[in-house]
Amino acid sequence: EVYRRIRRNDLRPMAKSKSLKELRELYEKRLPYYRKADIRIRTDHKSPNQVAEEIKTAYFKWLNKEL
Repeated sequence: EVYRRIRRNDLRPMAKSKSLKELRELYEKRLPYYRKADIRIRTDHKSPNQVAEEIKTAYFKWLNKEL
């Protein structure tokens, strides 16, 4: 999903110039940090606005100590 989105996004020139293999390697390198996150939001088949709304909702729950 990430690769598909990056390939369509002209605002991500560094990522756009990388192959799927290179992006996968970068993901693997960052994975230990991603796993430390308290919140995980699935982005498959969602628009950027839907994802942003989920992030906003999670943030306000965190802010109000609901998480």
